[in-house]
Amino acid sequence: MVNIAIVPGEGKEDGINEVDNGFADAISASVVYKTDTLYAAFAMDDSVGGLDSIRLVGQVKVEDAKIGLIYQISEPSEGLGDDEDGIILSASYKVGKETLKFQYGVSDMKKSGLEQVSIGIDHKLEKKTKLYAFLTTTTADDDAEEEMIIAAGIQHKF
Repeated sequence: MVNIAIVPGEGKEDGINEVDNGFADAISASVVYKTDTLYAAFAMDDSVGGLDSIRLVGQVKVEDAKIGLIYQISEPSEGLGDDEDGIILSASYKVGKETLKFQYGVSDMKKSGLEQVSIGIDHKLEKKTKLYAFLTTTTADDDAEEEMIIAAGIQHKF
């Protein structure tokens, strides 16, 4: 499957800076291969959010377990700037009505030396409704202490 998105510019004219207001100022494209046990994708963004990015995505399903990986490298669309990259590894395992989840990521995109670890659980109530909870910790090179997020909720798909 091939996906292409053309994003028109929506910048405000200020009389000083050049503004992108064209029909296709940003473009995003991807190629996806999917089977029952494998998902793979290659994606490119041009001038999306001020960045040019390349992303590789893969996920393998073995019985009730899934293992996934995302790698992205980005650089500023215009001007000077360093390439920044990030990688996320994820895993999940379904046990009855519960799905146990784990995710680990490292990146220099938002902050230098950013590291994130998440654990979570989903509990299926019925076909379209689930309860979920997760705990995420985040640290970076310039942070004196780690950030911790705890969340829980209910999701219903209409």
